[in-house]
Amino acid sequence: MYGHTSIVIALAFSPDGQFLASASDDRTVKLWDLTTAECVQTLEHASCVWSVAFHPTGKTLATAGEDNTIKLWNLETGCCVQTLKGHQHWVKAIAFSPEGQRLVSGSFDRTVKLWDLSTGVWMCVMTLLGHTGFVTSVAFSPKGDRVASSSYDQTVKIWDIHTGKCLDTLKKHTNRIWSIAFHPQGHLIASGGDDHAARVWEVATDSVPKPYKDTEMRFMASPIVGSKTFLLADMKIEQSNGMSTSMPRNS
Repeated sequence: MYGHTSIVIALAFSPDGQFLASASDDRTVKLWDLTTAECVQTLEHASCVWSVAFHPTGKTLATAGEDNTIKLWNLETGCCVQTLKGHQHWVKAIAFSPEGQRLVSGSFDRTVKLWDLSTGVWMCVMTLLGHTGFVTSVAFSPKGDRVASSSYDQTVKIWDIHTGKCLDTLKKHTNRIWSIAFHPQGHLIASGGDDHAARVWEVATDSVPKPYKDTEMRFMASPIVGSKTFLLADMKIEQSNGMSTSMPRNS
């Protein structure tokens, strides 16, 4: 599917799987019909678009980028219904809560903001402070009661969305972290960054996360042998007692 005039930075499937949204450095977001592979809508920002997310209903699309704003689009009309302002730098990441009543955003202004729709209009209800570097990724837990954020400061922070309290700061990466994700059951968080490592943190699923174990997966090489590709990884499991085991794996 071609149509953007610059690099494509972010992608998201609609909840029903019928559409794909693509965000680009060309200042646009394009909505693609996956049945026909045709662009059915083009949504415009004032600058590069870094992130895109579908509301759980599939009727609204959120976009964010270098114009320091988050835009909410009605996909039936293609109109921007609200522009969220509050960040002082580029908005790098956005995510809807599972029930769709909240939105979280992470910015290069080093803050994480929570937006709420309970009044019928999206409003910023909380600004989470603590990161000392650009915020690069955000994610809601499957229950929607916690938010995780990653940063240039080499940490992952886990926040209580009701109190705004930072429940824990996960420190094992040795360089910038670019991406995080919750496991569907909520007991694991994955993070990856410039240290060439993907880490999987085991956390409690109740009130306070306890990262008593994390798994480090360093991808060292991917040699092509004949018609098969082998991914060589060194998996290191670190436990709370300070002991560790290492096991090379081929897959």
